[in-house]
Amino acid sequence: MRYALLILLFLFSSCARRAEDPVITQMRTRGMQTRSFVGHDAKTVTKEIIGVLQDQGYMVKNVSGDVGLLTAEKDTNIEKFASKFWSSLVSGRQARWKKHSVIELTTNITEETGKTKVRINYLIRIFDNLGRIVDVHQVLEEEVYTDFFNKIQKGLLAKQS
Repeated sequence: MRYALLILLFLFSSCARRAEDPVITQMRTRGMQTRSFVGHDAKTVTKEIIGVLQDQGYMVKNVSGDVGLLTAEKDTNIEKFASKFWSSLVSGRQARWKKHSVIELTTNITEETGKTKVRINYLIRIFDNLGRIVDVHQVLEEEVYTDFFNKIQKGLLAKQS
């Protein structure tokens, strides 16, 4: 009995999670989502962002130079035959599986003295075969933002030369 109690105590203590500090998380998130482009005005940077988005298959939805807002989205079919098959087999007519996703991108472009600051935010919405939202989450992988900013930087450098 004593050993069972110790084992249970050990199992429950190992499940405890330390909560992350939301201030640090927010600062880290903003840091990976923001980049400054020195020596480029907001109009030039905005045009380069539009070009990069179009190259990646995004549909630019809104551009407001007054407030520096740019929005775009990309639809992707994520349906997998196996998911469809097994869901239909198990649930019949009530079967639900992931059908498509929409990647929404919002960009805030701010012109400062001698540089333009850009903040990008990716949001993914996943829909099922009935058109209902299954999941919504923000993209927090740093390499996604780094890759996007590097493409903007390469385009700006190519235009300078």
